[in-house]
Amino acid sequence: MVCFISAATVLAAAPAVISVYDNVTISKSEILLGDIAQISCDDVNRAAELSAMKLGTIPVPGQKILLSSRVFELRTRSSGVNCDDISWTIPDTIAISTDSQTIASEMFSEMGQKAITDQLKSQQDKREYTLEVLTVPKPMRVPMGTISYDLSIPLGVKSVVPTSVYIWVNVDGQPYKKAFFRAKVHMYESVVVTNRIMAAGELVTPDDIHVEKKEINALMAGYMTDSKKPIGFIMKRMTNSGIVLEESMLDKPVVLKTGSMIHITAKIGDANVQTQGIALQDGKNGQVIRVRNTVTKKIVSGTVIDADTVQVAA
Repeated sequence: MVCFISAATVLAAAPAVISVYDNVTISKSEILLGDIAQISCDDVNRAAELSAMKLGTIPVPGQKILLSSRVFELRTRSSGVNCDDISWTIPDTIAISTDSQTIASEMFSEMGQKAITDQLKSQQDKREYTLEVLTVPKPMRVPMGTISYDLSIPLGVKSVVPTSVYIWVNVDGQPYKKAFFRAKVHMYESVVVTNRIMAAGELVTPDDIHVEKKEINALMAGYMTDSKKPIGFIMKRMTNSGIVLEESMLDKPVVLKTGSMIHITAKIGDANVQTQGIALQDGKNGQVIRVRNTVTKKIVSGTVIDADTVQVAA
């Protein structure tokens, strides 16, 4: 075999004897001559240089490639290493494969579920939940070395849309490949639920509701967990049986009507002053309405306290 001799070579290179294996497994993706051949040379420095000769890569862990003796010769010539005075023994075909290790799908699934669980704990979310696994990465072959992982949930844990967990796989501290895990989080809580169909304007009584464990999601804003909270409110619209009650479905009832005789009260210092008046608007508890003082004939605004009382500022 004839090899390229560098023009920079001044002294003759020490003789070397190289015997290339016909079938070999290497631990890294880069193919070095010292990993696929036996090298004999009295010059330690030259032996190290020949051993470190780069002959290409095997990009996929566990992959096997075949090099013909002709291709092998071309790669040694293009390596830039002085090949002068070498006795070669080269098989017609050289089979080279890489060692690999496999990360199982189950491992990815466990990591993804734990990442979601840990984030929910960090948020101190005490609601019950289940995880519905949607997407699990396929088994991943990686190079030999120490494996570590970096996980993140960039969009946070969701209970409406699937939650995505990004899993970065590192080998010997260097990023290698990224995998994706997806799951849907089902949240459950004991909430107030209707017992029957209720029409708009109906008053909610204790017999109309009960507390039941239901799946909830982020779209259900203002759902109630206290069965006492909706009592005395009226329905804004017709609601079917078994519906989770939300605050937006309820309204305060009108406790006084336009034209009702009322007490107008005002606090002056430590004293409460009271006079008679007439409501000029329908009123709900806590609502500000206009009233007429029947004594002074003045129209003022005040807060509805109950069906008989409106409090005005002094």
